[in-house]
Amino acid sequence: NYNSNSLDDNLLPDRKFAGDSVQLGAAWKLPESSEPGCFLVGGKPSSCQENSMADAWSKNCVILINPQ
Repeated sequence: NYNSNSLDDNLLPDRKFAGDSVQLGAAWKLPESSEPGCFLVGGKPSSCQENSMADAWSKNCVILINPQ
């Protein structure tokens, strides 16, 4: 939260401390989230094949994964 106070970095919406990063993320996740890679532990990631941008992302990612 960029206030230089590490004691309040892992707060849940009710101002209690999160036990771990999974709990923190789940508490702040919006139900209408459209982020294709966002899913809770135990859930399934969305299929990239269903996304019209998958080919473009793949071409850009290969530059990072396998630079020549």
